[in-house]
Amino acid sequence: MTITKWDFAASLGDTRLCAMADPPPFQAIVDLIHKDMKVLCCHPEPCDIAHDFERIIYCVKVDKELFDLFFNSRARYRAAYYQSPFEGLQANAEAIGTLAPTLISSNATKHQRPRAFIEESRLLSSVRRRVGEAKR
Repeated sequence: MTITKWDFAASLGDTRLCAMADPPPFQAIVDLIHKDMKVLCCHPEPCDIAHDFERIIYCVKVDKELFDLFFNSRARYRAAYYQSPFEGLQANAEAIGTLAPTLISSNATKHQRPRAFIEESRLLSSVRRRVGEAKR
């Protein structure tokens, strides 16, 4: 499957269709999110399967059009998963790698889990990604 099959409904309107079909590169979109985002909150989310485990969730606010580009354009995120699970995980790692330092250092992180816990969680995700790359 190629990304040329990532089609959009005409009902989106000309402006949105053009933005979705010819977006800036994925890293440029992530960089804009990094610059534009406002960190709203940070909280732990318990694991559904193993109750002794949890992950950290951040909620951020970004411009509506930027949100749309990130998730719905041909640039990468959902389109990357459409191409292959590997491409999707790689896009996710790119985004997290760019955004995590700002998220972790935000005021929203205070009074949650220790910073070391949050950073270690991020590192474990990175290791899993590298293991996936090695298997490819």
